Amino acid sequence: MSRFSKLVSILAFNVSIISALHADSTSSLALSKAQAVQRALDHNKYLLAARHTVDQAKARRDLAGKWADPELSIDYSNDWLFNDEGESSFGIAFEQRFPIAKRIGLQKEIADIEIQLANAEIRNFERRLVRDVELAINDLAHIDAQLELRQSLVKLNTEFASFVESRIETAEASELDANQVKIELYVIEQEIQRLENERDARISDLRTLLNLEPTRELQLAEKLVHLNGSPDLAEANETFLNSHPEYRIKTLLLDIANKETQLTLRRRWDDITVGVGFENERSVDEPSGIGTDRFLGLSVSIPLPVRKRYEPATRERVAKQSQLKSVLEATSLELRNAAAAQKAKALKLYEQAQLYETNMTHLVEQNLEQMNSAYGAGLVDLNELFRAQEQRLKIQSAHLTMAHDYQQALVEWRAVTALNISQR
Repeated sequence: MSRFSKLVSILAFNVSIISALHADSTSSLALSKAQAVQRALDHNKYLLAARHTVDQAKARRDLAGKWADPELSIDYSNDWLFNDEGESSFGIAFEQRFPIAKRIGLQKEIADIEIQLANAEIRNFERRLVRDVELAINDLAHIDAQLELRQSLVKLNTEFASFVESRIETAEASELDANQVKIELYVIEQEIQRLENERDARISDLRTLLNLEPTRELQLAEKLVHLNGSPDLAEANETFLNSHPEYRIKTLLLDIANKETQLTLRRRWDDITVGVGFENERSVDEPSGIGTDRFLGLSVSIPLPVRKRYEPATRERVAKQSQLKSVLEATSLELRNAAAAQKAKALKLYEQAQLYETNMTHLVEQNLEQMNSAYGAGLVDLNELFRAQEQRLKIQSAHLTMAHDYQQALVEWRAVTALNISQR
């Protein structure tokens, strides 16, 4: 194969790769709620960035508690600027600092806890990410259901407007009636536009959560879930706190503060320094002249904590312990109250939606059935029949909103109890 042919083949291969990547970035992506949640956990950029904190904590763990490097000192002196009798001195020494009071063990323990802390922070990020994805998808399912209803209402009002205009010539309807129907139709169309704008905004938010390019079309297979039985929600007691990442973060921070207090107390004793040295000295020794003396020495340096320099640091650490203990207690209370509040809210919304469906929805359906029968018997005019149909659509819209609010409350309850990541 000629060089030109090879170049053409390489160019064609690169073009095919670029085309495939471009097609992947612009192709449509259909996801269910579960698939969207999993994609967010696999591809969310902020989550991927957060996971690097574990590697950083592990690197600090490898460094924690290591001894200081030994020190080499070299000394040399002579008298050539003064008596210039040939006297000189040369010395070399090695010094090593040795930690005492078991500080290295505590530093390693703190580093181990910091790894656990990094993992807990990632789990907490995942908890919030799952909540945000589920809330966004529920919003989109609700918006789609509301759009479908309003499009039905537009169709109904368009037919009604045509009917009214056809009755104007026979004096069975007035121009005022026709204008009123047109105004109502315009209001509904504006509501559809508002919902479509809101949908675009939520899709944009969801793309960021799922790490999708703006050119990638996103289709959601999720539909708004209606009430399907009474919810079984666990009691908001302290049991769920043990596995809750936010509570665990506060617990680990308190553990670190406890270890750092112990470490500060042990730092009252600085490292002991042990040195080994060799010295070679040439000096004038009367009457023999220049003589050489050699020395091998051992030195030990022991710091004495007489200044009490670490007392302020100890008081600071003790205060930090007390602060984090109070924060832990506050977090426990906050999470338990939030879980109880979200549970009560979900149950209340369920009861309201059930009551609304039982009373209002069935009543409107019954009324519409009677209106259809009455219209067939000539007892009501078409105007009244259209109004009854419009009323049914509005009741259905209100019922959709109740179902949406109930689903959102369930998502919030699972998030505040961390049940949304308990199986992941």
